[in-house]
Parts: sequence; C-alpha cells; structure tokens
Amino acid sequence: MSDAMSNPMSIHRLAQQIAAVTSMLGKVCFALGLLLSYPAAAQWYEAEGSAPIIANNIERAKEHAVKEAVKSAILFAGASVSSIQQVENGTLTQDSISYQSNGELVGLEVLSQTTVGDTLTVRIRAEIFAEAQCANSGLSHTLTIARFPLAHRQQAAHGGIYDIGGALSKVMHSSFQETSTQVKSHLWLDEVLAYDPSQLTTIPEVDELARTLARRSNSQFVLVGQIRDISVSQEQSLNLKFWTYEPKPRSLSLELDLLDGMTGELVKRFRYRDQVLWDFPPEQVVDPFSADFWQSDYGKAWGQLLSDAQNDIETALSCSPSIANIINRQDGGVIVNMGSQDGIVRGQTAKLTRMTTFMDPFGKVKTSFDASPIELVVSAVEARQAYLTAKRSSDLANVSINDVVMFNALKPEW
Repeated sequence: MSDAMSNPMSIHRLAQQIAAVTSMLGKVCFALGLLLSYPAAAQWYEAEGSAPIIANNIERAKEHAVKEAVKSAILFAGASVSSIQQVENGTLTQDSISYQSNGELVGLEVLSQTTVGDTLTVRIRAEIFAEAQCANSGLSHTLTIARFPLAHRQQAAHGGIYDIGGALSKVMHSSFQETSTQVKSHLWLDEVLAYDPSQLTTIPEVDELARTLARRSNSQFVLVGQIRDISVSQEQSLNLKFWTYEPKPRSLSLELDLLDGMTGELVKRFRYRDQVLWDFPPEQVVDPFSADFWQSDYGKAWGQLLSDAQNDIETALSCSPSIANIINRQDGGVIVNMGSQDGIVRGQTAKLTRMTTFMDPFGKVKTSFDASPIELVVSAVEARQAYLTAKRSSDLANVSINDVVMFNALKPEW
C-alpha cells in the first residue's frame, strides 16, 4: 500500500484533488438569454459547455463541449435530453438528438470557442420549443453509488490499476457532491458486489440487492455497474530506432444500471465506451486514486465519461417523484428519512402513500404504491430527517412505519 493511501490526511488531499479535476471536467456553466416570453413559442437560449482537450484532439473536445452546452440549454428549457449522438462543426446531424416529448430543438449555432490550458469552452445559441415541465417536488434525489467491479480483472495488470473500480465510484460521488443540485450521493465501498449488468434479466437477486443497499445507505436510488473493458491494444509499439515504447491505445468501457431502491426495478441502463492512449510506461504501476492518473489523457477520458454519466443520471431522475420512508412515529407525528440536505423545508406538504409488496406469477417480489387522501405537513426539519404531522390528527391512526410519503412541489413565492 502506498504512503498516500495509508495516510488519512493524504487520502483527504487526494480526494480533493480528484474532485477538483472532475469538477473541471464535468462543469457546465450557462447563461440564459430569453428572448420570447410566450410558452407556446420557440425561445432562444445561450449556454456554455466545457470539455478537456485529450491528446491534442480539438475536434473531440469541441464535440463534447457543444453536447454539454446543448444539454444544459434543453434541460433548462424544460425538455429532457436522453442522448446526443453526434455534433459536426456545431451543427446537430439528422436524428442525432433524442429527447422526451416535452421539448424540441429548432436551431443551433456556435457563437464562440475559447481554449484556456487544456480546456475548451464553447458558447452556443439554441432555439428551443418547450412545453410545460414535468410536475415534480423540486427536491433532490438520494443515490447510493456502489463500487464498480472489473469484468476482466487480468486487464488491470497493465499499470496495476486493480482498484480502478473504487476510484471511479469515488470520483463520481465527489462530482455529484461538488456540482449537482439534483442528486445527493452516498458512496458504498464496504464490499465488492458480484454484479454483472449483462445478466440483469436473469438474476432474481438484483431486486433484493437494490433494496438492501437502499436501506443500508438510506437512499431512494442505487447505482451499480461493471467496468467491461480496460484492455490495452496489442499492436506493436516498440520503436526500433530509439528502443523506446510508444503509448498504446487503451479501452474504457463502463456499463451502469440505475435501480429504484424501493422496488428494486431497473430505472435505466447506460453504456459508455472510448479509447485513448495510455500515457505511462508498461512497467509503471499507477495508483488510480492519484492525481497523476486523473491528469493523464486516459484519466481525463474517464473523467469525461463520468461527467456524461452524471448528466444522463440527472436527466433520468429529473421527473421522478421524491419519496421518503416513514422511519418512526413520535409525539403525534411521523419521522421521515429526508431533511434539509434534500431540500425539505418547514411547511412543505406531502401525500401519504401505501407501499405494499406482492408475489408476481413468476415468483418475484414486486412493490406497488397506492395513493392515500391523507395529507402531511413538515413541522420540523433536520439535516437528514424531518418531522411531519397530519393535517387532520385523526388520520395518524392510519399511518404505519411501512408507509412512504411523496412530497408536493413548493409553490413559487412570486
């Protein structure tokens, strides 16, 4: 074990370095320029997107930066981008963007492009037709991120990056903590999950795995996955003239499953793949938690991939209701496992929902939610929990610890 990994202060500094690097990679800042005020008309938005320049590939960085800017503009306008396949010279190609039915991209142009250090930033102008956004509570969602195991452990021998799964999980968690207002993440590295996403439909234990992790970490959603490929190209790279090794291409492939921690069901599956040069000599052992790794071209590519994954996860959860478990009954009210860190405020209202489990015809445990007319109000709130009382005190007799609550959206103050 290296000195950095054995020293708690070094680990803390290292985590800060990784979080800073990832924050730079995934950061998207945007400024809104609203020119039309009619909800049924297309509106113009200006947005900025940034991406790292990897292996001096300006076009690759520009493509990622434009994608990030477009996602920001569309999400702000009320549409929900599920994927952007290709951008060429700042113009979206036909069928290159898919989104839910509550928005449409009408036009796009790149206004400017700047480079500072190894980061490229573009400013775009997008014309978007957006219908009303989905009705949600405006609260953050809690997400537990598990360690991502290697599908082929022997591939980590090159560079000795056997714990890259723990490093990726930690960096993603740090990025959510630093940059996301929609998702509050928890890191679960206590054990390596024997989990293969490709076998999701044939493993009945997956439902229970998600529910167990959600209970342990007090989260609504669970992110599990697998590093599918980190192989190094076997092409000959020996430079016979100088007897030195040139960098070889190395793959990056990650498969993620976003699971509902209440029901255990799959919310969405994500797949990512890339290939960039491995910067280090073949005999060098590289710590995947180190700044050297994350500042290399290979590490930057992983950072960009994780940034894309974070955006996709936030999009997938953007219209999901915020659900809290009732964990205790106390003094004429109930305590739930969401608090001020999740955006809960005093006076906010919620609907009681019955959560029941049943066995389907195939012998799998399923969960259903049945709405109740009982309304609750937040009377007191702490960081990770809140105390709710019923609008009608007589309704408390019908509330049990097995129930859940769905928070209503806060009404605007204007």
